Parts: sequence; C-alpha cells; structure tokens
Amino acid sequence: MTPRFFDGFRHAFRGLYHLFKEEPHFRFQAIVAIFLMSAVVLLPLTYAEIISVIIAIVLVLGSEAVNTVIERLMDSVSIGRKKWIGSIKDMMASVVLINSIGALCIGIITLAHYTMRMMGVGSLKSLDTAIFFSLNTLAGHTALTDILIIFFASTLAP
Repeated sequence: MTPRFFDGFRHAFRGLYHLFKEEPHFRFQAIVAIFLMSAVVLLPLTYAEIISVIIAIVLVLGSEAVNTVIERLMDSVSIGRKKWIGSIKDMMASVVLINSIGALCIGIITLAHYTMRMMGVGSLKSLDTAIFFSLNTLAGHTALTDILIIFFASTLAP
C-alpha cells in the first residue's frame, strides 16, 4: 500500500474530526447514532431492522456532512447576501430534514416491531417488508414521512 492510500484515510478522519468539533448538529446526530448502535447490539433485532437502522444513520450523517460542505462553499463564494444562496442552503437543510424524518420513521417502526414481538403480539413480517420498501424510496422519503409531516403540520397549525 502506498502512502497516498493512507493519506486519503487520514484526510477523511480529519474531516470527521472537523465535523464533530465544529458542527453542533453533526455532533448531536453522531451521539444519537452511537446510542442507536448500542441499542442495535443489545436488542434482539432482525437483520432487516439492523440494516434499516444502519442505513438510516448513514443517510442522516452523510446528508449532514454534505449540507455542511455546501453551506461553507456557498459562504465562501458569496459576495454580499444573495437570495439564491440562501435558497440553496435552505434546500440542503431540507435534505437533512427529510432523511432525519425517514430515520425517525424507521426507528419508530423498528421499536414498535420489537415491542410487539416482546409482548407476543403475532408475527409482523409485513413490517420487515415495509421497512425495506421505505429504504428503496428516494432519500429515505416514505409514505410514512408524508403522514408524519401532515400529522405534525396539522398539530402545529393555529
């Protein structure tokens, strides 16, 4: 292996260090991810549930990292405050939000599935199918996410 190969890893870990040190949202999401991975190890989850949680974590942390990079690029190239730069930053924040809501839905489904199994409430194989269906949709955006958004919007509306 060449030194350049290891340099790539060094740069990647330095980038993670900067994200964790400088970005409070990433830090919070990384801490939540650590707790979730602890739960994955401790709870008797199915392979589908484990894979779903890992993919959800990767989507949220990855989109937060990309959001941070694009925000910094926009800040560095903007001379004065341009409306379209704010729109780009808002759209990137919405990507993180969509992935976070999708991850929340996966977590709720997984927890409900685990809880019902522990209570002995029948077989919930259809939930495994629903989890994988949700992972095959764009950016973790699911029908459950739509329902959750409508629910919160109607709850918060005056």
